[in-house]
Amino acid sequence: MALTELQKRKFKVAFDSQDNDGSGVLTQKDFDALRAKMQAVFPVTKKLKALLENQWNALQSSIDSNKDGNVTIEEWYEYLDGIVHDEKRFEDYIQQTADSLLECLDTSKDKTISKAEYLKFSRAVGVEAGDANAAFEQLDKSGDGSISIDELKENIKDFYLTEDENAPGNWLFGKF
Repeated sequence: MALTELQKRKFKVAFDSQDNDGSGVLTQKDFDALRAKMQAVFPVTKKLKALLENQWNALQSSIDSNKDGNVTIEEWYEYLDGIVHDEKRFEDYIQQTADSLLECLDTSKDKTISKAEYLKFSRAVGVEAGDANAAFEQLDKSGDGSISIDELKENIKDFYLTEDENAPGNWLFGKF
């Protein structure tokens, strides 16, 4: 199956948040820089570090067909198309991502992500402060001032799957 135009727009925002040097391709250096930016604003756990390394290795092994160490936007789309159209792989991806983010961001250990905790994450992935504040308001579906693990999973699923342009999960990486 092919990605929709809306998915491509959202996935481009995610791609750009990881393209640290703005070169238009993802490299190992971009993933290392992303981890360093995250580490500068919150503790990167072994679980998140492994998730990022596994994601890079999966990108390299599955879609970098010319093995040049560069992942183009088209290769990125191909990789994500494979994830979103494989139910088991997608569910595993969602669970690992949500668990890893919650473990790192939940510095208060209350099993939720507060606005302050979310804003730290947003800063690390390059979301502008105004967009990050607006995003948090969208992602906090219950309006209780925090994002629960269930809200986080639902928002991640919406980001990848929904065709509703106004869905809160579309704000995961800020305004798209």
